[in-house]
Amino acid sequence: MKRKRTRTLLASLLTVFALTACGSAPNQEPAPENAGGSGAKITIGCCVMDLANEVFVQYAEGYEQFRKDTQGTVSINLVDGGGNVATQVQAIEDFISMGVDGIMLNALDTSAVEDVIQKAMEAGIKVGVYPSMENVTFNFVFDEYDWGYTEGEEAAKWIDEILGGEATIMSFAQAENAAVMERYQGIVDGVNENVKDAGKLVWLEYAGTDNTSEAMTAMESVLQAHPETRVVLCAQDSAAVGAYQAVISSSLPQEEFFVAGCDGISEALGYIQEGTPYRLSIANAKLTAQMGYELVQNVSLAAAGLDYDAPYYAAVAAVNAGNVEDYLAQTPVYTLKPELAAYLGIE
Repeated sequence: MKRKRTRTLLASLLTVFALTACGSAPNQEPAPENAGGSGAKITIGCCVMDLANEVFVQYAEGYEQFRKDTQGTVSINLVDGGGNVATQVQAIEDFISMGVDGIMLNALDTSAVEDVIQKAMEAGIKVGVYPSMENVTFNFVFDEYDWGYTEGEEAAKWIDEILGGEATIMSFAQAENAAVMERYQGIVDGVNENVKDAGKLVWLEYAGTDNTSEAMTAMESVLQAHPETRVVLCAQDSAAVGAYQAVISSSLPQEEFFVAGCDGISEALGYIQEGTPYRLSIANAKLTAQMGYELVQNVSLAAAGLDYDAPYYAAVAAVNAGNVEDYLAQTPVYTLKPELAAYLGIE
């Protein structure tokens, strides 16, 4: 059911954004100074890492709400990076050619986009980026290491309290993604520094994927080769969901497993809520859709010459069986800043 909802939401968002991109002429010139109150138009280009990952669908949901709240005065062009660096580079080139006023980028590889981002900055385009880069308008900042460390810290409690201090640990991360590898290092340190005896741990070689199907297949192989594995720690929920599917399909004792990931996607949170072996997701303290809204608003503020947050910080929350109900009871809080509304001529 959750996957069906995600696919439906994605299809509707892509339809909306496709219409936005094709149905309105891009702004070819920077917004004029003192344009507030005159129906000023801002065009933003957004490129996410991969819309196959639900977290980026949630960001896009926030982008769409911001587009609605600005009543057509802000146009948003969304591009799916599709997990491909070349696609992201081309998207930014296209945004520059279109003459957008701002760009919001979730970069797969900051080194690969560095030159084209600088080209955008030199063209006067305001650029917000995750992960952090130098010489941009603002960075969208997570403490990736802290995300991973928090996950590892919680896993250490499980190992000591439920597994008697001994565990074989499987993990999932992506060597080509620097931010994800910071999470992975945090996971390792969080476990090793908080268990009573790290010498009783066996770390299997991590699998380099965030793809749900690939993670499921990899985890099935791990459970066949190492049926003693009970702890599965992932840098992303998209991989953890796949590993979880392999775990629950096995005949191994479910009550002993600790599966965890990062990003707080709805499917992961649903499994936690149901009391399954999926025990933990490290999530944003704010809902991802709300952050998506705030990020494109921040780019718009910068494009309008108004005050904006630099950097934009994302706080973290560890979601488990004890607090998942409260976390899920949250709803995104969407607030259009009055100074931006005035600039755009929205009453």
